[in-house]
Amino acid sequence: MILLHSTTGAQAHIVLEAAAYAIGARVYWANARKTPRPDSLVDRWVLLACVLFGAALGSKLLHVIEHIGYFMHGASRYEFLGGKSILGGLVGGTLGAEAGKRWVGWHASTGDAWVPALAVGLIIGRIGCQFSGLWDGTFGSPYHDSYWAAPPEQTLARAQAAFDTCWNLTPQEMEEHR
Repeated sequence: MILLHSTTGAQAHIVLEAAAYAIGARVYWANARKTPRPDSLVDRWVLLACVLFGAALGSKLLHVIEHIGYFMHGASRYEFLGGKSILGGLVGGTLGAEAGKRWVGWHASTGDAWVPALAVGLIIGRIGCQFSGLWDGTFGSPYHDSYWAAPPEQTLARAQAAFDTCWNLTPQEMEEHR
């Protein structure tokens, strides 16, 4: 059995999630300077705000939709604030980018600078998910034919976060996102 969890999983998850945001932002800013962008600083900030708002809203909204039964039957506000969906964030961010581009009249692509930032952020963030264990639902799903365990529950689980990280680090994925 391979142990991929720490007893301080919640703290590790929070720290690595924050690091993912910070490092992903740094990668984005480094790449954004090399791509076509609106001349107006205000237009660039509007685009960024639309992307971030869309990503945050989409991330939270899809999380709630995925767990609607749970939230309708006694979940606390704290639990509502904690969950996010990667897929919802990607969809919401894309819709936010398109809305922002329409608003400022920008017709060129804006996604090239985001791709490396998202890859780096996902890798770091998913490592945090791996450390968190099953308590927050980001480690993976309970599974009966695996050698991956998520203590303290000692539940066998598919280590989805580790698989995601390894996939994002494959040469093919890295080459496609250059």
